[in-house]
Amino acid sequence: MKGYSLVIATAFALNGCASGGSSAGSTSSVHPTSFSSPMEFSTVEMKSDPKKYVKKWTTSMGGSFDEYKKITIPAYSIEFKTFIQKAEQDKLATMFVNADGAKNILGMNISLPWEPNQALMQEIVNTSYARLKDKFKKAGLEVVEWQTVKAKYTDAAEFEKDKLKMDPVTAADGGVILTAKGLGRLDSMFWGGKASSVSREAEMTVAMPHFTVGFGYFGGAPTAQTIKEAHGSASIAFTPQIQIYSGSGMNCFAKYEGCRVTLDKTAVSNVPYAKKIVKAGDTRAVANATADHTRNAVAAANATTNDNVKVSSRASLNYTVEMEPTKYKQAVLAQLDAVEDLLVERYKIEMK
Repeated sequence: MKGYSLVIATAFALNGCASGGSSAGSTSSVHPTSFSSPMEFSTVEMKSDPKKYVKKWTTSMGGSFDEYKKITIPAYSIEFKTFIQKAEQDKLATMFVNADGAKNILGMNISLPWEPNQALMQEIVNTSYARLKDKFKKAGLEVVEWQTVKAKYTDAAEFEKDKLKMDPVTAADGGVILTAKGLGRLDSMFWGGKASSVSREAEMTVAMPHFTVGFGYFGGAPTAQTIKEAHGSASIAFTPQIQIYSGSGMNCFAKYEGCRVTLDKTAVSNVPYAKKIVKAGDTRAVANATADHTRNAVAAANATTNDNVKVSSRASLNYTVEMEPTKYKQAVLAQLDAVEDLLVERYKIEMK
């Protein structure tokens, strides 16, 4: 007797879900980010051989940094990821198993609400900015405030107007971008010419850091806070985790040379920051009911029994991560502290 195998796309999307991905996308072509080669920062290795350790973590592209002994920072931004999603399917079951649910697909949408925590995130950005300036000073550079540069040099004011986005908060794909108080973020692919003019007129390096902060991952090693769900043969797991994505780094321009330092690896920390992870939606019951209805209809239409009709479906879950604000702030700032050190040390290595 002929058998029937169907996959139905049922109730996959839940109301209120934003679009996004399990890996970082790009807030603009200027700041590409990715989530790759996750690794924990080692203070011991950093202290024992800073030069070797920094080169293990970072890539420097373009010219040297030390045309001038002065540096100014017109843009300082951090993108906080607030939504990620992924769908999983058991590939082996899909290929070799002929049973109900063998080809099921299960999606998971994870949100980290940022609106209630905007002030906290702004504090993180401002703290990181102030700390990086201090680190540059300790490295022997004179840090000139951008407001001073902008007030003195016409090219600087034009650079801000033409190449920077000055909105303190900007929605991004799966996240939100905040800038340090009074500063902007780079918002143009063609910024080099203007930055060169500023650098030469003011006789200082123009630096513009941008970081992307993640809040968790799918798959991988589980922790005590990991949640795992299944739908037939399909299963998916999410673990909250603070991350500074690879691709984060700093654009610079000194005289006629543009340069960029970026992380090759994603800096991660499994220090718990989540108060709880709350399920906000689940379409599996609807998907299963629809599968049963489809099985009965196909069997009746083809004058066969339900056993000869194998149905798989697609379902989705929504979760919201509720953070412990103090723990989140401490964890993010600790990771940013390590990344700031990497950038400053790489800057020192590349100095002429």
